[in-house]
Amino acid sequence: MNAALPLYPAAGPLVLGDPETDPGVWSEPSAPTTAVMTDFRFHTALAVPFSRSIDEALSDMKHVGVRALFVTDGLVQVTGFITSYDIQGERPVRFLQSADCLQERCAHSEILVGDIMTPLHALRVLDIYDVLRATIHDVAETFKITTLTHLVVVETSQGAEGMRVRGLFSRTLLERTTGLKIEALCTAKSFADVEQVLTHHDCSC
Repeated sequence: MNAALPLYPAAGPLVLGDPETDPGVWSEPSAPTTAVMTDFRFHTALAVPFSRSIDEALSDMKHVGVRALFVTDGLVQVTGFITSYDIQGERPVRFLQSADCLQERCAHSEILVGDIMTPLHALRVLDIYDVLRATIHDVAETFKITTLTHLVVVETSQGAEGMRVRGLFSRTLLERTTGLKIEALCTAKSFADVEQVLTHHDCSC
């Protein structure tokens, strides 16, 4: 039976890892979840400093062919997460209309990644130990209860406090490589809504 995986608060500190070698690829829906997970043991986790403009960040994404970036303090400490959907969606407009936009001339070109990213304290993540015991269908079920486009996977760093980014699932990549069509069962738009569904099986959020 397929089941959505639990999502946890991203209890900091959270750091980026270093890649090792290049993995193989599977595409069967019943294959291990790592078949469609970008594993950062083998790939570099792409990041952008929180002080970069969103226009530059979007250009960075297009240049390397990705739709999401981790946000850092300029080193390896993760401070948030941002997607192309965030940049091209409603978040910039909401920021310009908010009290946080305090500049005398607050233009779209002046919005920084840190202004509209999902901050670390609001990020919900998957645990690698849950992921390794699951199937691709389980990951698809997790996407179904959210409107999220990406799911971050973490692991506890051995001999260190906090967590390390281990992998990333993309809804689009999962659909393209498996042929699965992921249609949201709920209208959960926030991590609070996601937790409501996971904890209480309430799909009315």
